[in-house]
Amino acid sequence: MSLRSGAGINGLQYVCSYAVFGELDWSPGIHEQCIGRLWRDGQKEQVTAAFITIDDGADPMMKRVIGDKATQSSKIMSPEAEILAAVSDEQHIYSMAKEWLRSKGADVDAIIATHEQEERGELFIDPPAQGTEAHTVWTLLKNKIFSTTIERELQHEIAVAFTTAGLAHEREVILSEQSRVDFRVGNVLIECKAGKFSKTEMLKQIRRYRYEDKSVAALVLVTPAPLRHFTLEGLPVYTVNITNNSLMVGGLS
Repeated sequence: MSLRSGAGINGLQYVCSYAVFGELDWSPGIHEQCIGRLWRDGQKEQVTAAFITIDDGADPMMKRVIGDKATQSSKIMSPEAEILAAVSDEQHIYSMAKEWLRSKGADVDAIIATHEQEERGELFIDPPAQGTEAHTVWTLLKNKIFSTTIERELQHEIAVAFTTAGLAHEREVILSEQSRVDFRVGNVLIECKAGKFSKTEMLKQIRRYRYEDKSVAALVLVTPAPLRHFTLEGLPVYTVNITNNSLMVGGLS
């Protein structure tokens, strides 16, 4: 029977004294409850419990967690409370995933480092490939000399550049009730970030764009801030640094 299906059953103590566990639960209290079906009034034999585990998958991590919990508590706690705590504990899931990846020979430290780089907007990439829509947009804006770092004026100059080049585009595109992007050319979004701005908030905004429109192939970020091309949530972000000797440099807060 499953670990929790035996709750409340009486009478097993009259017919058996051995318990064999083929699965583990995050809560040691669940195991105690199962063993308690045998070790109770009416049992005339010594009760023996055996746990069948393997050195792969989730078992090693679960055994450590169960051991820690059993050490910290000297009495049986509410099984349901333990289950809810375990299920809601993201750190257990995170640790279990790392254990499983290591068991498969993965370089977990490298995977984590890459993920953290991406979260910071520091997983750098090359410029867009020639022949792509992103390359067309990025090249046009990269080669233009902008005369302002005021965001509204910058948007106007970008619109003029698109129109002059005969590049079909949309302006002030609404992606959702919460999101509006400055320009769209096909499946490429264009966002202006001038003056002082928060990089953290900018990354949140880009993530939101990614989730709200899965068809977006790339984002071109026009800014005076010294940012490099990077990828975030699988979305390539190509930067156009508009800084030149005639402009006041904006930056990140």
